[in-house]
Amino acid sequence: MVHLSLLNDLTGLILWLLECSHQSGRMHAVMFLANALSFKAFLDIFDEMDGLRKLFNVVSKSGREHEV
Repeated sequence: MVHLSLLNDLTGLILWLLECSHQSGRMHAVMFLANALSFKAFLDIFDEMDGLRKLFNVVSKSGREHEV
């Protein structure tokens, strides 16, 4: 079983990629989340770190970038 500290670090890194990286980093973070969120331990940590709001912000921003 994976230690919770490792899951915390991994979740923090994924959320950082969503908010602060280039488009390719955000894309890979979303693809990772598509698989990882099916695991309860990861989902709980994601929720504690306000991940849904951060993911929603990325999705809503990406739609506006193409409206030029």
